Amino acid sequence: MQALDNGDGGVIVTASAGAVPASSTVNLLNTTHGATTSVRAATDGGFGGTTLAGVAGDTIVVDINGSPARAALTVLSPLNTPCVQACNST
Repeated sequence: MQALDNGDGGVIVTASAGAVPASSTVNLLNTTHGATTSVRAATDGGFGGTTLAGVAGDTIVVDINGSPARAALTVLSPLNTPCVQACNST
């Protein structure tokens, strides 16, 4: 899973296939600003393009199907993503 600042006051959260159980409900909470949203994962266990209010440095807490087990993501600036770093290092 990854959370990126979209540069417009929002955070885009994505996950690749297999990140969560198929068709599960993924709940997202920005603990810095209190913004919340939910998304249903695809049948492959991935999801993408989910946006909630926030900026780089915020913390997004993720739970699946309301489980007490949670993961925390730090929102990254688009300039700090591995692709951008690698592409700009040459």
